[in-house]
Amino acid sequence: MKKVLIITVILALMLSVVGCGTESGGKRTDLDYDKMIDSFVSSDLNTFTLKVGDEHAPSASVWLKSGDSEGTAYSNNEKVVTVSEYGKVTAVGEGTAYVVITGAGDMFEVYRYDVSDSGKSASIDYDKMIDSFVADSLNTFSLKIGEEHSPTSAVWLKNGSGNGTAYSSDESVVTVSEYGKVTAVGEGSAYVVITGLGDMFSVYRYDVSDSGASASIDYDKMIDSFVSSALNTFTLKIGDEHSPTAAVWLKSGSSSGTAYSSDEKVVTVSEYGKVTAVGEGSAYVVITGVGEMFEVYRYDVKAG
Repeated sequence: MKKVLIITVILALMLSVVGCGTESGGKRTDLDYDKMIDSFVSSDLNTFTLKVGDEHAPSASVWLKSGDSEGTAYSNNEKVVTVSEYGKVTAVGEGTAYVVITGAGDMFEVYRYDVSDSGKSASIDYDKMIDSFVADSLNTFSLKIGEEHSPTSAVWLKNGSGNGTAYSSDESVVTVSEYGKVTAVGEGSAYVVITGLGDMFSVYRYDVSDSGASASIDYDKMIDSFVSSALNTFTLKIGDEHSPTAAVWLKSGSSSGTAYSSDEKVVTVSEYGKVTAVGEGSAYVVITGVGEMFEVYRYDVKAG
């Protein structure tokens, strides 16, 4: 009987030691989460921008899935993000919150989540970014309705960090997906802003027309400025093809230029600037580049 009593006391002491510093659900109460959050330094590995309803699995959640019951998951503001026992973070409201995940011993990681109700975060001044825009061949593009484009900075949205945002100043002109794919949906001009880690951002301008000839470009005025020379005046036979010098602007991949024929019954011009003689007569071809650059060519076409 005495042996049974001693064993019972020992078991009770062991249980009290194991239970120390824990609460129901295995969540430890001896952790100073505020102190952990105070140690936070932002990087692309621990700072994420989400929209309400988005979910995310931070790297340290692997500690909670290993079967080690010593780890915990904590959100300092469950009105912004919640975190499951296995580390799945869910954005539930606008604002900023920190998630702390602890592992064995003193291991812990802190993550910051900035949550907005849409792709446009209230904390990001997109208008100010657009005001800084200066057009060049790498950020200004002409599209036709239905065309798609992937700007260079879209790579920030595809790296899995969830840190960047994509914004269109006018979604009736261009839309932009969460991964940065731009789609032209209506005529006009609009800006796309893509943000990355910290203060990084890029601004792109898209001029969208219903056809290859943009309504914002006065081709007739350009043709009126034409002065014939050996470099811009050519005689072709029907069926001949020609590549004018300025066609290089259309082959640079910037999508900033346009190609226009004043009479497609005489010559046609492809999106990459290849001119084809199709009928007798004279016609002008205009090729535009970045900004206000343009060149005009005259083609005199004969039957043979």
